[in-house]
Amino acid sequence: MSRVAILKIGTGDFHQGFDVSLQLREEAGSPFAELTGRLPANPDLESLYVCWQQLFRSLSTSSRRSPRSADADWQIDQSLTIHRSTRADVEACRQWMLALETNMATWLQSTSEASWQRIRERLSQELARYPNQSRVVIQARDPQVWKLPWHVWDILSQYANVGLGYSLPDFEQHARIEVSPSNHDRVRVLAVLGDATAIDLQPDQAAIQRLSDAQSVFLSQPTAPELIRTLRQDHGWDIFFFAGHSQTQHDIGRIYLSDQESLAIDQFKHALREAIHQGLKIAIFNSCDGWGLAQQLASLQIPVVIFMQEEVPDQVAQSFLKELLAEYAQAQPLYTAVRRAQERLEEFQDLPGATWLPVIYQNLADIPPTWQNLHPQPQPITQPLAPRSPLSPPQRLKFPGIILSSLLVTGLMMGLRWLGTWQTWELQAFNHLMQQLPTEPADDRLLLIGVDEEDLRRYGHPLPDAVLTQLLAKLQRYQPAAIGLDIIRDRPVGTGYQRFTTHLKQQQNLITICAFDPQSGGGIAAPPQVPEAQLGFVDLYPDDLQTNRQDYTVRRYLLSRTANPIAVPSRCRTPYSLAWQLTYEYLSRHQITVQRQNNDWQFGSVIVRRLENHRGGYQTLDASGNQLLIRYRHTTEPDKIAQQVTLRDVLTDSNSFDPDWIKDRVVLIGVTAPSIPDYHDTPYGRIRGLQVHAHVVSQLLSAAAGDRPLLWWWTDWQDGVWVLVWAFTGGAIIWLLPVPLYRGIAFCLSLLTLYAACWLILVNGGWIPLVPAAFSLIGTGVSAAALPAVRSSCNLPNFLKSN
Repeated sequence: MSRVAILKIGTGDFHQGFDVSLQLREEAGSPFAELTGRLPANPDLESLYVCWQQLFRSLSTSSRRSPRSADADWQIDQSLTIHRSTRADVEACRQWMLALETNMATWLQSTSEASWQRIRERLSQELARYPNQSRVVIQARDPQVWKLPWHVWDILSQYANVGLGYSLPDFEQHARIEVSPSNHDRVRVLAVLGDATAIDLQPDQAAIQRLSDAQSVFLSQPTAPELIRTLRQDHGWDIFFFAGHSQTQHDIGRIYLSDQESLAIDQFKHALREAIHQGLKIAIFNSCDGWGLAQQLASLQIPVVIFMQEEVPDQVAQSFLKELLAEYAQAQPLYTAVRRAQERLEEFQDLPGATWLPVIYQNLADIPPTWQNLHPQPQPITQPLAPRSPLSPPQRLKFPGIILSSLLVTGLMMGLRWLGTWQTWELQAFNHLMQQLPTEPADDRLLLIGVDEEDLRRYGHPLPDAVLTQLLAKLQRYQPAAIGLDIIRDRPVGTGYQRFTTHLKQQQNLITICAFDPQSGGGIAAPPQVPEAQLGFVDLYPDDLQTNRQDYTVRRYLLSRTANPIAVPSRCRTPYSLAWQLTYEYLSRHQITVQRQNNDWQFGSVIVRRLENHRGGYQTLDASGNQLLIRYRHTTEPDKIAQQVTLRDVLTDSNSFDPDWIKDRVVLIGVTAPSIPDYHDTPYGRIRGLQVHAHVVSQLLSAAAGDRPLLWWWTDWQDGVWVLVWAFTGGAIIWLLPVPLYRGIAFCLSLLTLYAACWLILVNGGWIPLVPAAFSLIGTGVSAAALPAVRSSCNLPNFLKSN
């Protein structure tokens, strides 16, 4: 799924700086992260832009700007003489362009604002993780912010497929009529060729005519009534295109239909609104000074507008349109197509800054359509050789053919499963079934102390050693079973370091953390002088690290590991995880033993089977170490695994904190402030690493107490028998039920039964094959039904022929 990074430019100006925020979200999803910050002042940007703009407009005598237009906002002095360009003019324009780009790049790399640096780092992480699925949107009300060359931002320049667009703060989704694919099988384009004084619009028309999958209607210098009537046609339009002269004056966008007639957007807004309601998704204005057009169309809630933000030379407009349509029609995402078309404008070396001109505006309530979205593929209609009633019996295989078909399909499905073909599907099915499990209460054996934003503002970030010592000392007075400090502390912070380290060594039920890196052998060290028995590593492993798929869900937990003798020594010297250590401390307090049983861990009388390759849905798993398949506690909210309080609640004895919540409990301490990124995907949504560790501790304690079964799975041969049963079921439906209608009902009931069986077994801890069994059920049914149809053209054995 695509992802969107929205940089919101808030209050402020170039002389005082801007309040900004970065919002991250999945396409059409809710935001999962938002950071606030501030961009410092940069008053030189305005003057640099005006100097470049003045020279750029003098370089071309053939542009698509109305000769009747006047400049607005960042204005050029109209008393200046406009003359034909010389080499000196081009070079001067290039120097202003470079000065503006350098100033802009330096501004966006500013280190004077720590909050801006945090935004930069978070955006860099997002784009590095999703370089081919991300786009960046600058959300600002002031169009002067749009005009700046944001593409020189060093973060964006590293990723060739990350497109850049713009949006206004105010937007909403417009109700639209969904046109049935049967009504049209081509992209519907309304192309308006307006006033062509001193410019050539034939290349624009030719570029649109080359779209083989488009049904284009051209209006050459239409009258206003003609344009409005055409826009309102019932079949609707996918793309509205205008080429010719246009202008923005006093924030009002105007297009020139001919040298005698022009229209402001407000003058045909009702027709535009009706077209948007009928499905209009993209408006392209291949004409000058279009930001006024875009702003007014934005108020009509159109999904996308592509326009030229400045005076555009004729040859630049022609080249951009040709490249844009070629990329877009070849299935490139719209943002990527615009970016590539922009970059190819660099061939116009005599027009420095031409790559800045095209801009894409997007309504953030809509998803930018792909060419495939605009071009639905109707299902082919085939005429049967002989009409057949749904109650008429087809020919059937003999019973031995059903058996053989079931065996062959089972072998194929299990072979594909072994190769990892179904792994992504099985993991997603596991997520879905986990989400359907009955809800459970929070675990009253745990207490979470989350350091939120208010705590960081009050006590400082990172938390000083003195504050942590005060917290740990206070907790110890209330006799917790174990304390897990999920906060990195490999070096002193603030005052009180000596007291802090002394307290760590004296408080034997306190577990501190470290982290190791199996790739480089580096990692993060624990606090110095802390005994190894009080250390636990906190590394979490999303499934994409092992499956090489776009799946970042944490389903497995490494309980313990054996050091690699040939690897570079790690600064994290413990073989046990944080959850293992906390569970051990709690169970030891209750006289329950923890010991090894062959290669597995035994907590009391319960043996925790280690997760291995080709077990459950995992077929391409690196099974190093002792891995646990996590059974998250299905609470009403995924992050409400246990009672949770803040740091200040404990230190100030607020009414939100009861000391009785600590006695004989496992207490986990960690940062929960959204500004400190530590989120991980789980089957129940995104939660903090602190809460993942809490889920594992809860799972192990519940298993040792016999309250809640661990997750288990079958052996390969048991999986094979299960899949064979469902393969035979599919063949039996074909063999026993000759009527197609009854067959369809039986297959639906069988799939529902399979789903219910997998869910019921998962309630009791069992993860058994759903996806391979479903495919074998359908695959055997299809093969058993199809074989009689080819019997006349193949020399089949007698037992494969129909009855």
